[in-house]
Amino acid sequence: MKQYKEEFDRGHTRLLTGERIRKDDPIPETVGTIDELSAFLGFAATFSKHEETTDLIRKIQRDLFRLNADLVAPTSHKVPRLLKQHVEEMEQLMQAHEERLPPLTKFVFASGSPAGAALHLARTICRRAERRLTTAHFARAVNPEILRYLNRLSDLLFSVARMENIREKEPEVVWEATE
Repeated sequence: MKQYKEEFDRGHTRLLTGERIRKDDPIPETVGTIDELSAFLGFAATFSKHEETTDLIRKIQRDLFRLNADLVAPTSHKVPRLLKQHVEEMEQLMQAHEERLPPLTKFVFASGSPAGAALHLARTICRRAERRLTTAHFARAVNPEILRYLNRLSDLLFSVARMENIREKEPEVVWEATE
């Protein structure tokens, strides 16, 4: 069986409802950006020497698959959904990381160890996914927990990037307002 479908060669795709939509519709744009985020998180994990980080990345990737399934399936379809509990787990993880980090007093440049820098880049992809999701949210009905999740995720990725840099003894490079 071939993996490709020629019907999709003309700039359209289908949702699980069977609805045919353009590939640049907000839903495929969001799904594609979230897929990009997941792939980049997998790339970032290859740089980390810390099991806590790689385990967290795998958990996030599982959540992102759930999130994408939620986006493309109507509420009548039985697919894994992103739930309030996933957002609450994200908030708990953020809190746990922030308690172990020195307080921020200045803006930090996205840099540091390979894992830290890759996680900073993943954070920016997450922010783009959130912007794409916002467009989708105002065009179609979207599970509001997905919006909350992505908003929390970008903050968590910032904290995890900082933690990776601290573990690797990479100093944070800060922006001085006088520069």
